[in-house]
Amino acid sequence: MGNVSNLVDTTEFRLALIDSSSGMLMATSEADRFRLPRVSIPKWTRTAEEINDAVRRKWQFDSLVLKLLPTTDTRPACAVVEVTSSLNSDTQRHLVLKGVEDLDDAELNSDEDTSLCTIMRDESAPFGPFSRRGWLKEAQEWIQHTVPGVEFTADFRQYNAGDNFALVRLGIKGSRSCWLKATGEPNTHECGLTVKLADLFPEYLPVVVAVREDWNAWVTEDAGSSLSTVDKLEVLIDAVTALAELQTLSLPHVPQLEQAGCVDRTLGRVLNHLPEMITCLEEAMRNQTSTRVQPVAASRLREVGCIVEAACERMLKLDIPCALVNGDINLDNILYDGNRFRFVDWAEGGIGNPFLSFQQVIQHVIRDDQRLDWVPVLCAAYKAKWLALLAEQQIDVALALMPLLTMVDYLHGRGDWLNPFRGSDPMFQSFARTLTRCMDRAAAEPALLEALSR
Repeated sequence: MGNVSNLVDTTEFRLALIDSSSGMLMATSEADRFRLPRVSIPKWTRTAEEINDAVRRKWQFDSLVLKLLPTTDTRPACAVVEVTSSLNSDTQRHLVLKGVEDLDDAELNSDEDTSLCTIMRDESAPFGPFSRRGWLKEAQEWIQHTVPGVEFTADFRQYNAGDNFALVRLGIKGSRSCWLKATGEPNTHECGLTVKLADLFPEYLPVVVAVREDWNAWVTEDAGSSLSTVDKLEVLIDAVTALAELQTLSLPHVPQLEQAGCVDRTLGRVLNHLPEMITCLEEAMRNQTSTRVQPVAASRLREVGCIVEAACERMLKLDIPCALVNGDINLDNILYDGNRFRFVDWAEGGIGNPFLSFQQVIQHVIRDDQRLDWVPVLCAAYKAKWLALLAEQQIDVALALMPLLTMVDYLHGRGDWLNPFRGSDPMFQSFARTLTRCMDRAAAEPALLEALSR
């Protein structure tokens, strides 16, 4: 049997490794030429996390990704990385400390050279706070000042990196950990919204222990593991029950949530944009180059559009109250500590039809057509929590309509992709074609068509 690693699709990176103590670069020496070291990571994974893992495996030291430099040519992308632990003697034999000017001329283009020198000189003005060397230590000192008595371990894990974005888990002595998250445009509202949700619904969000406005960052206590690691029906039953509880609790707070940053995710808004959406999907299908699957014909897309319109109108007539929803909910952002469920990642938090968020959870449970027999059980658990507010017939019709409408709602999102520049992006059009095929199948489901005839 061949090497399995050869079957994994990978991306290569050049690494500008900055040694914390000397402030110099760590380079490889090849025939009297000094080059940036390279690592390869799996595609479609968290880039910062995978780069740090690759560095740890290859050279046995810890690192923090500061910035991913824009790729402008055919060379591997370049990541600026801070070394956060001491170097062992073996590493020092393989990597040498050099200045940027010592690198081979072909290693960096002029823009990369400028950006790297700016970071190495600690000139943060052109970039955000999380491209600065030493920001992690500064963050730990800020947390310790805000929460006296906290002592950090050497253990940390970086999941996201960007000028104004960060997601890091920090180990704490005598405790599990805490999480630091920061967001920039277009998700600057997530900080304030998360803090508001944690205040209103403390049983359903991690405890917020610190907020830093100039970084748009917040720190939360550890709230357990994500449900993506759980494969037990009874746990998922309790999770969808908790989701329904959170949503019903949110009903009296809708005006506050809108003021705090929840976007309008109502079906009426989707319905208003439906003609534009269908036009964009027709264009995406016309641009398909793959021959593996047939594109959805324009005539069928218009039929699907009519079915979506009827489904939206039918759902609106059910008078299901608007509640707190998460337009990008999945099993990774539902945390479970063995006792309680906590919901995180509210960048797509909004006010809309609660059943559509529930259907997103279902889609992640049955991914790749697994565990389809769990769906009726999960629907029954979710339904039970809404029977105090809705008639059984209302709920049953909503459950039949939600598979199609959830896809439409997810595709619509905030609606920013209707901007011609984003809507014509090849990557987005590929995603839109995939979702359109799913919508096509959902629009033909007997349960949906029966619900529309009631």
